[in-house]
Amino acid sequence: MTHERIIDANLEQEKETFLGNCLVRAYGRCKSIDDAVAAFSEIAEKNEYSYAIMMGAYQENDLHKKALQLFKKSINEELQQNQATYVTVLKSCAHLGEDYLEDGKEIHRHAIAQGFGTDLVVQNSLIHMYAKCGSFKFAAGVFEKMEPKNLISYTSMIQAYTHTAKHVEAYELYKKMLSEGIMPDIYAYAAALAVCPTIREGEAIHVKLGNHERRTPVCSNALVGMYGRFGRIASAKWVFDGIRYKDLASYNNMIAVFAKYDDGSKAISLYIEMEGRNLEPNLWTFTSVLDACSKLGALTEGKEIHKKVKGGDQPTDVAYNTALVNMYAKCGSTHEARAVFNDCGLKNVFTWTSLMSAYSQPGQSQYRLEAYQRMNCEGVIPDDVTFTAIFNACSHSGLPDEGLLYFRAMREDHWIVPLQPHYTCMIDLLGRVGRLREAEELVRTMPYSPDVVTWTILLSACKVYGDLKIGARAYKRITELNPPDSGPYLLMGNMYAKAGKWADVAEVKKMIKQRGLAKPPGKSMIEAQRRIHEFVCGDTAHPLNQEIRARLQEVHEQLSHAGYEPDTKEVLVDVNEEVKPELLLFHSERMALGLGLLTSDAGATLHIVKNLRICPDCHSFFKLVSKMLHRKVLVRDSHRFHIFQRGSCSCGDYW
Repeated sequence: MTHERIIDANLEQEKETFLGNCLVRAYGRCKSIDDAVAAFSEIAEKNEYSYAIMMGAYQENDLHKKALQLFKKSINEELQQNQATYVTVLKSCAHLGEDYLEDGKEIHRHAIAQGFGTDLVVQNSLIHMYAKCGSFKFAAGVFEKMEPKNLISYTSMIQAYTHTAKHVEAYELYKKMLSEGIMPDIYAYAAALAVCPTIREGEAIHVKLGNHERRTPVCSNALVGMYGRFGRIASAKWVFDGIRYKDLASYNNMIAVFAKYDDGSKAISLYIEMEGRNLEPNLWTFTSVLDACSKLGALTEGKEIHKKVKGGDQPTDVAYNTALVNMYAKCGSTHEARAVFNDCGLKNVFTWTSLMSAYSQPGQSQYRLEAYQRMNCEGVIPDDVTFTAIFNACSHSGLPDEGLLYFRAMREDHWIVPLQPHYTCMIDLLGRVGRLREAEELVRTMPYSPDVVTWTILLSACKVYGDLKIGARAYKRITELNPPDSGPYLLMGNMYAKAGKWADVAEVKKMIKQRGLAKPPGKSMIEAQRRIHEFVCGDTAHPLNQEIRARLQEVHEQLSHAGYEPDTKEVLVDVNEEVKPELLLFHSERMALGLGLLTSDAGATLHIVKNLRICPDCHSFFKLVSKMLHRKVLVRDSHRFHIFQRGSCSCGDYW
């Protein structure tokens, strides 16, 4: 009788523990973590499953540190662990990242001690944990010793290679897995899509997937990323549009593709759409949107992102910090770029490069030098991109000697072999201050074959200083390279026009026509009323078109009374002379200016971005606008920043 009572009591206790465990799991899955903790604490006789389930509840609610703390508590209480416990705590450790590598190693040692060191599921979790915690060596060590290996083992190792940017090795492992007869699932296909070396192989995987990608976001998101990686924006958008249930990763991938390929307006529109669907953006989202803002000059939207992240409890990472510094720098807000840089804890060489690129205006060379010295003192090694930013900044500041010193330091102090873009920067730097013979000599003697960009930079310098002789030589080499657009030809045509050589102008026009060349369409953008507005030359599509044109006509008359005359020599298209001033008046950058004047408060700074160089007549127009209307206007064209203020431009009339 006593024995039966004991058995009944034990069964009752086991039942209570089982029900308590079920309750903890239910609360955890319903995101009610406080109730889960309360239910866990009420379990009188907790077993190893109780701890595993509570750790899982913490993990599902992104409380990974608490999951790790609970695991340590169970160890101290000398509880026997099970497979589920190790899988759960290793996943939490992976989420916590590199700072928790030692904790991950301790869990690994404990798993071995309790007989789970060769458990296939635990080993797969170990590979994932080590990869996420930045120890590829340990991940590879676990994988090599595994026997047998299954699909998850291979997928985890492919992801480990990817996490450390070993894409070639990752794809080779994927092919090895196939050769061993292991059939991929959607996760393996997604891992392979992230590292496939060519678009053809990516498309082949897409064919193998069939309709899988429309049934699950896992493959769809990977396909969007793959097509985006190879610049197939239309294909990426087609896959994205076909995803029935879009998740955060779906939007993040598509926003990143748009931001990367200079379609910032669509990136921001998609971000707004995502918020409308009540999807909570994460740091990856914000980083991509900041990249889009930097390309559009969307300072207001960028500041909103900054404010949102600063007001939240999400820790930032180095990619976000770099994107934020870069956004302020590209929007001409040097002070804010420096303040953000000084406040952010995590920096890398790209963050430093973004800061130095912000110091590109005259009078800022001391800040650039200070940043470079600080970077070296903190043990951050500059790379070739850093020096490109430095050379561009020196060029835009008109400091050739400082640029030459950095060029020497690049080779002698850092052992970095200058690449063609570095030589191109130096040619621009010399040309900017009128040292045209030195610039031409560098073009001819550099250890790379000069391309169209290099010769065009020299030609641009010749146009500014009116050197027809060197300009004609540069132009001849450009025509031999036969570029696909008319930009360099128009530069030469303008030089001939200013020199009154109309027969040569006619020859340039003839060559443009014979070769079927066209100038890329000029586009200008301005942020107004929390939207990005885009204009082309002669635009009539904007809802405020009539008001914009009327405002520009009004400004034109005001400037004409002050002595402004349109420089129609810049217009080389075959139209009547009477039409040319009107063509200039409605250039895309002026249309953007007109909208800015209509929609902003008096005295507010205007930010405009143009995809081509600002034309000389618009440059003169903007200088007068800044003086007559008491406006500060920032224009970022394809080559540099122009800060128009009190009748002058920061570029010193060289661009």
